[in-house]
Amino acid sequence: MLAHWTGNFPEDGRAVSTFSADGGPVRCAKGLTVEADHSFADAPAWDVLVHPGGRGTLPMPEDEAQPDRPAELDPSVDVRGEQRFVDDGDVITAAGVSAGIDTALHLVGRLASFERAAEVRAGIQYDPRPPV
Repeated sequence: MLAHWTGNFPEDGRAVSTFSADGGPVRCAKGLTVEADHSFADAPAWDVLVHPGGRGTLPMPEDEAQPDRPAELDPSVDVRGEQRFVDDGDVITAAGVSAGIDTALHLVGRLASFERAAEVRAGIQYDPRPPV
């Protein structure tokens, strides 16, 4: 989604890339393998780091499956139930897959404009009203 934004609206002056410790592929928890563009050593400077599935970010949305789990892992976590994503200024956390899309659109709005986020949403054909 962010790559759609940066690829289709280069005038916004943003780029998206991936990296891993050694620049090699990363196998995600659900089995998907993501190819890294860079290693830690040669990664470009970034304005925002998006860490899907990252832990230890504060505050965060409630995990419906395990609502008490974040506080068990770190008592300083401020769980905010009923929120799909939380933007705490320098940290943004999301509750799940479609919430991640909402979070990315929020980020486009924050870094570019609300109008650009609407254009990106149309470009990825994302309609947040569920069919059922």
